[in-house]
Amino acid sequence: MFWALLPTEAMHLLYEFSLLIVPQIIYMSNLNGTVYNGVLLLTIVYTPYVVILSRLVNRNLINEIKTNETLSENVNKLHQLSITDSLTSTYNRRYFFQASERLIELSKREHKNVSLLMIDLDHFKNINDTYGHNGGDRVLVSLAKIIKKMIRESDIFARIGGEEFAVFLYGSSVADAKNIGQKICTAIENHSFLSDGRKIDMTVSIGAAELGLNNAGSLEALYNDADNKLYTAKDLGRN
Repeated sequence: MFWALLPTEAMHLLYEFSLLIVPQIIYMSNLNGTVYNGVLLLTIVYTPYVVILSRLVNRNLINEIKTNETLSENVNKLHQLSITDSLTSTYNRRYFFQASERLIELSKREHKNVSLLMIDLDHFKNINDTYGHNGGDRVLVSLAKIIKKMIRESDIFARIGGEEFAVFLYGSSVADAKNIGQKICTAIENHSFLSDGRKIDMTVSIGAAELGLNNAGSLEALYNDADNKLYTAKDLGRN
């Protein structure tokens, strides 16, 4: 009855262990003396329990490892959610400023240029008024996908506000930033945004700014500079 209750894996372990221990038991049974008989008895009685206990310990260790791996995955997922904008799957505002601050400090040590693009959709209120907030959300999601394809994975792309985005470019001059910004403007203007089958024409305005190799400026100064140039772009006719 005892053997019938054992798991198949435990039965296999007992079988393999018996191949090792049986020759020793046979040898010890041929020896005379109380000590040998005692050891033989203990071996026969406790061997199955030792094998089963070892198996249980091993199983517990495996379960603990799996639990820790699952916990680690969940922690990573929670961290990703905490730094991501839920609508556009870009970085959120808080993470943008944290990451950009660190990269500016790194740029000062490595003597690298950094630049910033501030991107704002033109007349976005009209989109919401005409197509509803769901239509506006679809435009934001599509826009984010377009921009992601046009920048590097190392760039920090974030949604700063309702329809405002930022791209922090490490190791890039303002000339590089302007080039990327112009390509983004053209791509957005030529893209056919859709909401419930209806085409939406959309443009963006962009401001570009730079902290040069010898610039001891801050992220706040860089941000304000790019933001001011964004509004200059708006004043000059948008797009």
